[in-house]
Amino acid sequence: MIPVTDMIDHVQSLCRSHAIGLFWCRRPDRSYSMPRACDEITVAPIKSVVSYAVALHILGRHQESRQCIVREHWAWDWAKRNALVWTPRMARCAAGSLRWYADGHAAVVDQNRRPSIPMD
Repeated sequence: MIPVTDMIDHVQSLCRSHAIGLFWCRRPDRSYSMPRACDEITVAPIKSVVSYAVALHILGRHQESRQCIVREHWAWDWAKRNALVWTPRMARCAAGSLRWYADGHAAVVDQNRRPSIPMD
């Protein structure tokens, strides 16, 4: 198993190399990623491979998509491809997250999303 300090260092290194500001919050439900809009992510402390996987939502293809499930899918793909290790627990977390969005939550998130660029 990879030490937690190595996972933290890895996320910090990825953020530095992609010029993404990294901020810490206390609770996982306060985490968010906005690398394209304002070049920053806010994540809960990394204490396990699961919180490490969530923190790896740094980049991904199609992050400008209006559909959050598309952004989420590609953020998980990026996390998996860039992780130091990808465990079954991390895979279950990713699958559960995508399932949550697919079960109807994506429509609510998309409806509440404010466009970053004014629409005419």
